[in-house]
Amino acid sequence: RRVLFRSNELNAEIVKTILESRGLLVDVANNGLDAVVKVMTQPAQYYCCVLMDIQMPVMDGHEATRRIRNKEKEMNRPAVAIVGMSGDAFDEDVAMAKADGMDDYLIKPLDNNMLFAMIEKMILKEGR
Repeated sequence: RRVLFRSNELNAEIVKTILESRGLLVDVANNGLDAVVKVMTQPAQYYCCVLMDIQMPVMDGHEATRRIRNKEKEMNRPAVAIVGMSGDAFDEDVAMAKADGMDDYLIKPLDNNMLFAMIEKMILKEGR
């Protein structure tokens, strides 16, 4: 199972190490545009889950998610599970993320158990 993750460099290394310790393969995107490119240049279902940071350089998580969803529709391919991540925990933030096409939302700082539970939920939802 492969996960795509994007966060600042320090957090990315920490989360990557934690996820890999659980047997997941992890790719790290440098920014929102890089996340879109990585998802869309791989075969469908290459990633079991995308952990999409809301605030990223070049392109934020909202725009990156909208672009991925639009490309998936254009290419008639199954939707990858996308989980938004942010320190913004208001109901409007979660609603906006879901309106943009995110499947779920995690509030930072991330709790390891919640992170793994979310990934497992997305994997089961996708039937992988």
